[in-house]
Amino acid sequence: MASTSIASSVHDPSPDLEMATNITTSSRPASAENATSPSGSAAERLNCKIYGLSVEEFSNISETDPQKQAMQTYTNYLNQKLAELPEKFLNDIWSILGIPKSEKFDEIRATEQRMDVLASIADVIRSRREEDAGSTWDRGATAMSIDRIAKLLCESYRVRTPEVGSTEWNSLRQLIFAMIGLLCMLFQASIPGDKQTTETTVFSIVTPGDSLVPITSQGIDMARRGIRALLLGFGELCPAPSRREGLDNYSPEDILHTSKLCFSSLSRVANIHIEWVDNLGSHLYFDSDSASLKLFRLPSFCFANLAFYSKRPLYN
Repeated sequence: MASTSIASSVHDPSPDLEMATNITTSSRPASAENATSPSGSAAERLNCKIYGLSVEEFSNISETDPQKQAMQTYTNYLNQKLAELPEKFLNDIWSILGIPKSEKFDEIRATEQRMDVLASIADVIRSRREEDAGSTWDRGATAMSIDRIAKLLCESYRVRTPEVGSTEWNSLRQLIFAMIGLLCMLFQASIPGDKQTTETTVFSIVTPGDSLVPITSQGIDMARRGIRALLLGFGELCPAPSRREGLDNYSPEDILHTSKLCFSSLSRVANIHIEWVDNLGSHLYFDSDSASLKLFRLPSFCFANLAFYSKRPLYN
């Protein structure tokens, strides 16, 4: 395998939905083992906000439709990730937004609260993007920023906006940053209070193993700038085809194209270690020293966004 190159310019256009479901379940972190499946109403509201669907449009999609299955797989994944958020962090957010704290053993209610907050953030982003018509998303004082989303979120919950720079304000900033990561799947935020960080005044992202991202944290005041400027500050988060420099030295039979490969051929035949990752930015990154290949664990996310492309999903 030393003389073999992996060409990453081709991707599989037909995600394996069954594989996506199995991956999400089998690799679930211990902290999310008891995560309750989201209720129909909470999941429905969230899906409508993410994909730009009306309730009627969502209801008319058959339960056996691959599009619906892809949406449900992604929603279940979101529920698991939300269940991993530190309890103290969530309690602080509930207090800021005036949300009654659920009973200790009422996991169904807690699940609905988490999903509804994410749906509210998605709704704010979508409504402002449609009003701005794409002209001010990353320009000047009217840019769609985390601070702007935080103010609109407080308005939607009809609560007082915390003082800028206060602990409460920074908690809201951290929440929105984490939710943006879940909605676009380009990065995984490290929340204050989890195992990765206790720092409250920086935005940090988790980078599994060897990362292509040169910067893993930025000052929290970047929340004032447009989302695009904030994300670009971390470097290239979007996956991009690797340059084909040097491939001329290989004969065609020495080049492996991703569209011709599967998990079994890579793992069992080529003896390549597969590492499933939660962000698109690390997809298809191959470490030749350790013979490990990173693959995005949720192809159903891509399938659902492509299926509803005309509706302008939040990822677009």
